[in-house]
Amino acid sequence: MRKTIRRFALASMTTGMAAAGLLLGAVTPAQSATAHDSVPAAPIAPRSGQAPGVAAPAVGTEPGGVYKSGGYCHFGNWGGSFFCQGSGLHFVAWKKPDGYIQVFVIGTNRHVFTRWASASGTSGWLDMGGVCNPDYGMDAASSGWSISVACVGTDGNWWHNTRATSGSWSGWKKGGV
Repeated sequence: MRKTIRRFALASMTTGMAAAGLLLGAVTPAQSATAHDSVPAAPIAPRSGQAPGVAAPAVGTEPGGVYKSGGYCHFGNWGGSFFCQGSGLHFVAWKKPDGYIQVFVIGTNRHVFTRWASASGTSGWLDMGGVCNPDYGMDAASSGWSISVACVGTDGNWWHNTRATSGSWSGWKKGGV
């Protein structure tokens, strides 16, 4: 059974996630002004082997709340710097069948990045490539262990990348989810 995406304005990272299994988020005005506003406006330099445009990994099996600072959004526990402008949805949070969360964002270099939790811990940020127009945000659909994430490319068309149940990714293909 393919899940239809539910769209949420975030009140917290897990609001509606248990019921939907998939969450597309936007930052509400209340979240844009928090105690976290002291985060530097510039993207944090990556550690050795870490993808550019994404903050250093933090500890925790959940990304934490989303806050806006310096023109970008960030996860409270997992860090990262990602676009949150325009009318589009700014990230996808997928509650995988194992109960752990995987998030997808448009990084400051306009590539899609993902990070996930599992029984063995939390991954670092992985650059999935693609070049997205952050003004349009992201979209997604999932079914079991398969998920498709999509964004509008610089050519104005929707592009998607699909994870097969085996764990392999299709690569970016033209068309929405």
